[in-house]
Amino acid sequence: DILWSRDTCPPVIYEFTPVSGPIEGGTNITILGDNLGDMAVADTHIVRVRGHECTLVERASDLNKLVCRTSPSEVAEGLVTVEVQEQSAVLGYTISGTGYSSLHFSYMDPQVMSISPTLGPQ
Repeated sequence: DILWSRDTCPPVIYEFTPVSGPIEGGTNITILGDNLGDMAVADTHIVRVRGHECTLVERASDLNKLVCRTSPSEVAEGLVTVEVQEQSAVLGYTISGTGYSSLHFSYMDPQVMSISPTLGPQ
């Protein structure tokens, strides 16, 4: 449920890419939405993927886009969440609350099963 009031709005996640990455972490995820804040900084923003912190890439984030780098995890999938507590100078209202993705991010452990072709030019 999204809780709106006259002076306060929560962040909303519309989509994110990519939808999967390796268990070692290090995947940059781009999150698109509304009310993601004027200045994405660790003091006002917490992004999580499957409950694990996703480190903000502050210089790549803006009002409708956040970029974060995943931390390591086991093979699993889970929601992306954005928690924001910020008085928006640009929007003129407080951004407060947590936004949830409708899709899951999947941590994968890719395995090479075969290589083709087995022969090629030298």
